[in-house]
Amino acid sequence: MKFNFLCISLCLVISGCGGTLAPTHPHEGPVAAPVVINPTAIETENDLKIKSELRTAANQQDTHAILASADGLFFNLPLWQNEKVIQSDDFKKFIHAVMSAVIAVEGSKPTALTDLKFWLRFATLIDQQCDEDLKNCTIVNLLKTSPQSAEAVRQLANKQTDIEKKYKYLFISLDLQNNSFPAETVDLFLAQAKQYRNKVIDDIEVLKKASHAVEFEKKQAVLAKINGTLSLIISLVQEGKLKTANTDWIRDLNLTASFREGDIQLAAEYTLYEKGTKTLTPEFKKEIISFQAQAGSISQKRQTIETTNPRSLTEFSMKPVVLDEYFYVVDQVYTSRWSIRQADVFVKTAGLSVTTLAKVAQNYLLTDVVYTMTIAQNELKLFVQEYTSVSPENIFIAARKTLSRSAVEARALPAKAQKLSQLISLIAGNNSIEASQFSAQANSIQKTIKIAITYPYTLILLYLAQRMGASADTQISVINFSGQGKPKMKQFVKFLFLGNWPPTLDFTDDLVPLTSFEIIEAIEISAKNHLYENLGLSLDEILVTLYELLSQAKLQRLADDQSNLEEKYTSSEWISLQQLSHSYKLNNPLKRTIGFAELYYSPTLGNASLRLKETFGGFSGRIVDNVYLKEYGYFTVSNRMSDQLEWIRSDFFNSIIYFDSIQKIVLESSGQALPKLKARVEATKEKVKLFLETLVQRDKEFDQSYFTLVNQERKMIVQIINYEKAYWKLAHQQIKNLRAKTASTPLSALALGITLPEGIEFRTQISADGAMSYGVDFFIRVKAYLQHGLPAAGLPPIQPQLNVAWTPGLDLQPIYQNSKTQLIPYSDDAEEFSTAGLRASNIAGRDPQAYWFTLSYMNVYSFRDYYDAKSTMYRMSPLAKKILGLDTLVTLDQLLQVPLKVIPYVSIINEEKAAMRLLGISTRYSLDSLRDYNLYYDATNENAAPLYDYILNQLQLKWMGTFGHADQWEDVKAGNARGRPEELLPIPVLADRLNKYINDRKDNFLIANLKTPAVIVGEYKETVRKDLQLLAQARDAIAIKATQPLPVKTVSYTTQENMPLSYVSSAAIEDVQRFINSFHQKTDGKFK
Repeated sequence: MKFNFLCISLCLVISGCGGTLAPTHPHEGPVAAPVVINPTAIETENDLKIKSELRTAANQQDTHAILASADGLFFNLPLWQNEKVIQSDDFKKFIHAVMSAVIAVEGSKPTALTDLKFWLRFATLIDQQCDEDLKNCTIVNLLKTSPQSAEAVRQLANKQTDIEKKYKYLFISLDLQNNSFPAETVDLFLAQAKQYRNKVIDDIEVLKKASHAVEFEKKQAVLAKINGTLSLIISLVQEGKLKTANTDWIRDLNLTASFREGDIQLAAEYTLYEKGTKTLTPEFKKEIISFQAQAGSISQKRQTIETTNPRSLTEFSMKPVVLDEYFYVVDQVYTSRWSIRQADVFVKTAGLSVTTLAKVAQNYLLTDVVYTMTIAQNELKLFVQEYTSVSPENIFIAARKTLSRSAVEARALPAKAQKLSQLISLIAGNNSIEASQFSAQANSIQKTIKIAITYPYTLILLYLAQRMGASADTQISVINFSGQGKPKMKQFVKFLFLGNWPPTLDFTDDLVPLTSFEIIEAIEISAKNHLYENLGLSLDEILVTLYELLSQAKLQRLADDQSNLEEKYTSSEWISLQQLSHSYKLNNPLKRTIGFAELYYSPTLGNASLRLKETFGGFSGRIVDNVYLKEYGYFTVSNRMSDQLEWIRSDFFNSIIYFDSIQKIVLESSGQALPKLKARVEATKEKVKLFLETLVQRDKEFDQSYFTLVNQERKMIVQIINYEKAYWKLAHQQIKNLRAKTASTPLSALALGITLPEGIEFRTQISADGAMSYGVDFFIRVKAYLQHGLPAAGLPPIQPQLNVAWTPGLDLQPIYQNSKTQLIPYSDDAEEFSTAGLRASNIAGRDPQAYWFTLSYMNVYSFRDYYDAKSTMYRMSPLAKKILGLDTLVTLDQLLQVPLKVIPYVSIINEEKAAMRLLGISTRYSLDSLRDYNLYYDATNENAAPLYDYILNQLQLKWMGTFGHADQWEDVKAGNARGRPEELLPIPVLADRLNKYINDRKDNFLIANLKTPAVIVGEYKETVRKDLQLLAQARDAIAIKATQPLPVKTVSYTTQENMPLSYVSSAAIEDVQRFINSFHQKTDGKFK
């Protein structure tokens, strides 16, 4: 472990007046306990005798006599090793008497012991009981029993001519007096400090005696601090000797942690700055420089950045590295040379600014991040030069191996960042601004790595794979949290840009995917860092390639829908329907033909009614001639126009905004134009624009025709039922005549006026007991009513221009299958009998008339799609205008007119009510069905809810429809089950992600000056804000309508009495308001 600065600082602290002193050892072990020497075997009587002699000697009054007795007792080494003796009070009193005597004699008569015999023997006694390194010094604890011993040993030290011995005895003296440093000791300690320091440095044998150096440094440091002699010590330092002191032994010492903190505190207090200034001392500057000269230092890393990619310094606003005290603290902690506690001691002792420290730490961390980006870029460059030898399927596996060194650097960053964060928190406090800001940056370091390295590299590797021939369906081998997988290219790219793809390279342990917005940041940062340019690649080409891959399925779907739309509305069938509608308006119906079997679906339009129903539900649905498949709901592309529109609004528009923003951001941020991407996005806009323009135009055409045809259909159904009632009244009269024996005409020919082809037989018969009604005969009669009327009852043809052609036998199967014969008993009451005959007409247990009312193209289920489509067109209008330059698709006024247009068609009018009562049909659709389709209703009186409520409900939908995404579309085409595409971005989901993104970007991203928040977030925020604004406007407008007279006074959903229909329920208004309030609360009001 390096500890150069501590070494230098203590060299400064502990240099004495007489010379240069030894460096402080960085690790001091615990002081060893005194070694207990086993006593020599002495008989008990000898012990008693010795103790008696000790008492006698100690009690003498004459100091010379006491010293004389020392010859036989005090200097008797076996006596000092006799544990029974040295533990006695007699021995302790004797020691004190001797020490007091020698001090007294030496003080009064300095020449009394001029022969130094006593001192020589005293020195020998100490040497015998103290190891050379002073670790085992048993005599010290015994001498401590006398307060005079410290002074006696100090005088012993003073008499030494050998400097090593002098300081050895001086260390013992200081130990005996617990480092109290009286004035005499200070003088003696400093007298030859310089010479002793030089000897320690020069003499390797002395240097090896570690405790000498440590003791000297410890005593000198404490002495300097107590007596304020530091400036004198500093002036005596021999700088040429400092390097010698930095030898291996200094790193092997075992100083305690608390002592190290003490050293650091002392160094910060006395050796950091020149006296009275904030100018760093030369020694401190040298210390910093010495570390930065080492390989792997932050200065070396910055040099790598400057050499390899110097533009990064400007692009990422990196400040120069200033080698000052703040940098030194950060460097010591970041490289683990100091603990956080040690750095805290230094910072607080030196009085450093925590704000400045946090800024320096931020720049230091940024430098290491950019360095990691730089070496990763160098590795990727090598890979790009050699990648053609790898298969596209294995490109990610191969890249992980090449990027291994930079990956190790990147994975080490979070732990290092946390050290600095903990330091700032410890110094400034956890709740301080500096701590919270730096903590946020440190906590997001892994996200920084993902944004700066992982995801840009992922985009590049996907591009390289495609350039090597990978198709949309090529399986790419990747390794992530779930192990090794093989997603298809199109899935990889799709989920990547949706923000649902975890990191697949080895730069971070954080496997949380980047959001869509953060991926744009990744592109922006990599462009600013000139990544693509340095690799010899084109960002424009990369993004165009991935955009095409991402848009391939969408554009294909749009192209198919465009083709289907044109095919449908340019078909002869649709043109004929338009012409028919126009002719009805002119009250001059066109001549036309439908098949006999088609009457099952509609008495006027036949199979064309299915086209209308499909068109109403999905304008882009392809016409399929097989009506039986249509009957069971096997639609080709989409069965709901609203889903189609919502897919464009929430998916396609988002995609356009997204990639449009990318090219704008890159241009603003780094000055790089992306003309290919821009052109491709513009081409996509034109295709979407053409589709919507066509759709809106066809919608207008459809509106004009549909309601005219529905109105005509309703009238004709009522007429047919009235004709059928008249038919059965004629039958009743014939039966009555039979019973009176006056009948002459068989019922099969009764007033029909048609000739049946071969293979078709009219089976309904009458007798005196009643009639046998056969279901298929009903359709024969309908053909007659339409073309010839019911002459016997004086009823003219309902629509003579309509030709119902006989259908080939095979096509009659739906009508004939399970057709039943039903007995209608005679009743004298003609009304009763005719009603029974009317209700007996059924096909496969289903009344065709009921089918016309409940399952035809004009029922409430079809209108539901109509409401959805109009709501979505209103909602998407602002985006369509902004992105595509289209005029408003549906205005608010037009949206409000939708219920007024629809209400008369979903209500049962009086003519229908009478006809439905005849058929025994109570309602066209049940209230439960309405509820199933999310239509509000008044729970108190069971009134079906107003359609305005449904519009409000549709406007606040959180999710998309069933066909909201290309994958679901492909599944439908393949005949697979369909799921709800929750990965898309409807407004609430988009807003929640935006809100989280904005919060995450609050002072916590290390790499600053990004354009992403300003551009794309602003763009999307405006989208969300506009969406909510439209919802609020619709709510307010509908609420106003609620106070106005209802245009349709009553609306009937059943054949019972007419029920009043409230214009809009207050609950619906409140629900929308609650939705808006909840939305703003969840998103912290960022979209108000």
